[in-house]
Amino acid sequence: MQRNLPIINVAKYVASICVVAVHTFTTSPIDNIYIFLFIQGIARLAVPFFFCCTGYFIGSNGIGDKDVVIPYIKKLIGIYLFWSIIYIPIEILKMIGTNTLNISNILNYLKFILVQGSFLHLWYFPAIILAIFILHKLMKKASLWTVSILACIIYAIGMLGDSYYGILTYLPEYINNAMNLYLNIFISTRNGLFFGFPFVLIGIIISKYESKIIKMNFFPWLIISLISVCIEVYVLNIYNLAIDYNITLTIAPATFFLFLSLIQTQLNFYHCTDVFRKYSSLIYESHLIFYGIVLGLLDFYEINILNDSFVQFIVVFTLSQLFAYIAIKLPKIV
Repeated sequence: MQRNLPIINVAKYVASICVVAVHTFTTSPIDNIYIFLFIQGIARLAVPFFFCCTGYFIGSNGIGDKDVVIPYIKKLIGIYLFWSIIYIPIEILKMIGTNTLNISNILNYLKFILVQGSFLHLWYFPAIILAIFILHKLMKKASLWTVSILACIIYAIGMLGDSYYGILTYLPEYINNAMNLYLNIFISTRNGLFFGFPFVLIGIIISKYESKIIKMNFFPWLIISLISVCIEVYVLNIYNLAIDYNITLTIAPATFFLFLSLIQTQLNFYHCTDVFRKYSSLIYESHLIFYGIVLGLLDFYEINILNDSFVQFIVVFTLSQLFAYIAIKLPKIV
């Protein structure tokens, strides 16, 4: 059962704006605690929400059906390759512009492409492809309960390489060494295995049990979970445990309750929300082009106002939204 798609489309659009905010606000220290909690806490729900959406819809259509999964993976590969063709030259130009184009940096970039993705935000596409592939195989051979337990274990490991990295010093040395070896090779646990797999599974679980749980009121649990996200991020920051804030303990239930609360929400303007879904994708995929332009202007010109993270966010989002609007409208005009 797929209910209230319009609200999911609008939520995806809001999530893409949150991604822009995360990328524009985290390049320098955030002094304001409320902004910090929003950016490193609430806004971080954006990517897990994207994963969950994919799990929900592909789960509804059949995660074990290769006629569903393979065409979807091919579509994702096509999108990834298209944007890689755009962003790889941008990365090379950035190296040239900063006089850092050398064999060492090229090799490091090639490693980054192999283990993460072709650009900072494009890691999402290899991650979602891997997550779908893993679940496609597992769901045909194991029960949902078994896969869920496995996902919890994998997610816990992922937290040790991300938000709870600091507690490795209190664990046995072999665990510390193993995680550091992993991070030296793969850079981050923010990938399809440790991050994408559990959240896509959450979407699949919702699609499977939606009819049985949809009448429950999840909004109070959403509020509690969002508060918990902020508290956790605050504690992680105070005790200097996190190397990043992607994989936290409370973000999983928060994503679960967010999605369920959304599909319980009635939206009256059904006829026009599909454009928000398209905007969401294009803003996510293109915004770092415009952020690169902003940073480039700061390198060559003294534009003091652009040093402000909020101004950067407004400029990058506005340009990304304008690009998305033109990209959607242009084929109709032509």
